[in-house]
Amino acid sequence: MVSNFLENKVKAKVIIFFLNHQERAFYIRELESLLHSRNLNAHLNDLVKAGFLKSFVKKSCRFYIVNTKSSLIADFKSIISKQRIKIRLVADPLEKAILKTKGLKVAILSGLFVGNLNANCDLLLAGAVSQRSLDNLVAKVQAMVGQEINYALFSSSEYQYRKNIFDRFMKDVFDNRHSAILEKIG
Repeated sequence: MVSNFLENKVKAKVIIFFLNHQERAFYIRELESLLHSRNLNAHLNDLVKAGFLKSFVKKSCRFYIVNTKSSLIADFKSIISKQRIKIRLVADPLEKAILKTKGLKVAILSGLFVGNLNANCDLLLAGAVSQRSLDNLVAKVQAMVGQEINYALFSSSEYQYRKNIFDRFMKDVFDNRHSAILEKIG
């Protein structure tokens, strides 16, 4: 059954993409753009039914993320390595946009980006970022995910202080599922 999923080129592309981006949830339109494929619904739904992916809806936008408890992860990795399937890595444009933002020292994905719909913050940022750079980053990110995001920006010193005193906001972010894209502050 597992190898059948990899026989379909589009489905194989989706599987390989998610194996390389297990930490983050992706909006379906974002996936179609990144994978240069239209109508991924059927393939994504098959992978949800199989238990490899989980899906959720926020503000009428459907997102997909790897089910980290799925046994299919190891099976897919094994088949891909045995069959020597060519893997074309697709960079995450969100990560690229974050890393290009000048003055940014910390970028933590939370909430929407990791499938936690109850979180108060989707993107936690710290550093000396100009308002223009912040506006550009937020606009790019919101365009990628098709909706507004909740974000917080702290100076480097305030971020470090809040993290050290176990500030409730920071505790909520770090005690729940999150993914650090950038963390240049000790």
